[in-house]
Amino acid sequence: MDIFGNKLRLFSKKATPEEVAQVEAWAQESEENLQELKALEALFQASEDMKGYQSFDKKLAWQKITQKTGTNPVRPLNSWRKYAAVAASLIIVVAASIWYTTTQVGVPSAIGQEFVTSDVQQKFDLQDGTEVNLDANSSLIITGYRSVALRGKAYFKVTKSDENDQFSIQTGLGKVTVLGTQFVVHSSKENFEVAVEEGKVRFDDESRSITLKAHEKINITDGTLTKQIIQNSNEFSWVSGHLHFDNTPLKMVFSDLQRHFGIEINVLPNVQLGNECLLTTSFQNESLDSIMGELALLFGLQFEKQSKKIIIKAAKC
Repeated sequence: MDIFGNKLRLFSKKATPEEVAQVEAWAQESEENLQELKALEALFQASEDMKGYQSFDKKLAWQKITQKTGTNPVRPLNSWRKYAAVAASLIIVVAASIWYTTTQVGVPSAIGQEFVTSDVQQKFDLQDGTEVNLDANSSLIITGYRSVALRGKAYFKVTKSDENDQFSIQTGLGKVTVLGTQFVVHSSKENFEVAVEEGKVRFDDESRSITLKAHEKINITDGTLTKQIIQNSNEFSWVSGHLHFDNTPLKMVFSDLQRHFGIEINVLPNVQLGNECLLTTSFQNESLDSIMGELALLFGLQFEKQSKKIIIKAAKC
């Protein structure tokens, strides 16, 4: 059951009766869930387009909770913390596990409009001029003039504005607020990471507020948040299409290729990638097959490709 996706479809008036029932049941589990639903609802109600929406009865839902327990229930671990327990990264990106109705991209967006990608990236502009590069297998819904909800991975080049008109991105794990910047967000059950290329952003959840400047990023792993300086020149390569390696160990090359193409590369335990396995080269808008073919020639790689996974079986270096 995808509660986050069901909530988005509920407020964009596209939820099925079953999805509405699932959201109502989820909201009755705790006061914290109810407050989270309120926050998302507020984004949609800010739009004139959402006037016809009949508000979810939060008071009635809370009455049902207290009737069942007799007292105010103990606050459980909230949903984003459950995800963060297995989280690994956030660039501004959200791994899509649900699908919305596909809408035309490349045109100015309207509140309530949804964008979905399958196997390729798509670029489009929002009404305020913000440029979005939505990665493959991702989805985004417009919740306000300068607010969106994201599942999957996306790169944002946000138009500058004043402090009272900030751009915000709602994810399943928290909220990212910016003024004018270029950054990536990656948010899923497994990954939560925000990386800033230019400008400044703020990440907020219920227990903390972190400000990030250019060339900084945060990761959440097993509930622990770490802040780092971006030192990898290929951090944003999936947006630019440019990969650069300078005496880079092959293990790190594989790591960059995983981020760049959204794939998994597994090296079998018996494969030894020693200090001699160093790569110095650049790739510009080259396919994964082309790059792997070149690596096979340089390092004697033997590998097997399985859909979104590559298994390295042998190497000579």
